[in-house]
Amino acid sequence: MILCNQKLKNVVYRYVRLNEQKLVNLKGTIMFSAKFSVFAICVQVLLISLICPAMAEPATSAAEKLVMRLPDDTLGFVATSGADDLNPAFEKTILGRIWNDPGVQTFYQSIKKELLGKLKQEMQDPNDARVFETVENFVRQVLNRPIVIGAAQKNSEQGPPIYGFAILDAGTHKAEIASSLAKLEALADKGDIIEIKVGSYKMHGPKDGDISAYWGWVGNYLVFAVNDGEGLVTTYLQGKYSRLAPTWLAKVTGTGDALAVYIDFQKIAGVINTVAAQEGDEADIELIAAVIKELGLNNVKTVVARAGFIGPDVVANGFLEVLSRAQAYLQISKP
Repeated sequence: MILCNQKLKNVVYRYVRLNEQKLVNLKGTIMFSAKFSVFAICVQVLLISLICPAMAEPATSAAEKLVMRLPDDTLGFVATSGADDLNPAFEKTILGRIWNDPGVQTFYQSIKKELLGKLKQEMQDPNDARVFETVENFVRQVLNRPIVIGAAQKNSEQGPPIYGFAILDAGTHKAEIASSLAKLEALADKGDIIEIKVGSYKMHGPKDGDISAYWGWVGNYLVFAVNDGEGLVTTYLQGKYSRLAPTWLAKVTGTGDALAVYIDFQKIAGVINTVAAQEGDEADIELIAAVIKELGLNNVKTVVARAGFIGPDVVANGFLEVLSRAQAYLQISKP
């Protein structure tokens, strides 16, 4: 009996030791597996961030870079990154694949050829056809590049306290765009376009006009401005002055910016009221206030919208900022 008990103890002891070893091996395997899984995940995240950096942080679009050059007190603008920058992403979208379909392109080209043919037939003067071709070529070049069109507020004792502008980033295409612009200017009668000094820049503008306007080059930027005799639109184009980066588009994530829009309704309403007050017509001020309220814009502060392309999709995002009740009350209570 004692011998049997001793054998039983030996068997139990060996069984326990064996299972303890298995548990140790299993524990090591689990720890190794866990460590390997964490390592594998880190490697995957690193590879994704290297291959697709835009997934980690949206890249600054060409339109957004141009917007950062806009003048202070900008009231609103519409911008696009241009076809040169957008075409690669557009071609990957469903809309892009449809547009590039051979059948669609054949149809488009036939319609375009027919319309242009009829238009040229109606232009009896050969110079008219030349004008059309020159304008078409210039517009196509402009749409290929980043461009922003907007308006800004300024201090003015005489005339409206607002000016309009358009800025084109020609980049490496400055020479060809400048050539097309020169051809456009050549279409005007001799003496109709004169040289205008705007700050330290030499610009061109119309000889006669009720509202001052000019256009010309500041580095690689082609500038067009109306009612900006001081050259305010050129302030940040050459990097001579520094400031905090504007946050006009910061509240909405961009996806290449096929279109970017910013509007400050409160500032625009203030400018309109200022102009009406300069004219001294209280009836106009009351009418403007009534129209703004009727449109539901009296409590809207700013609107931001951005559209672009992600994979096969066209994506649009927007942000609407409204006044709080306290802000709206203060706005109404202003003398």
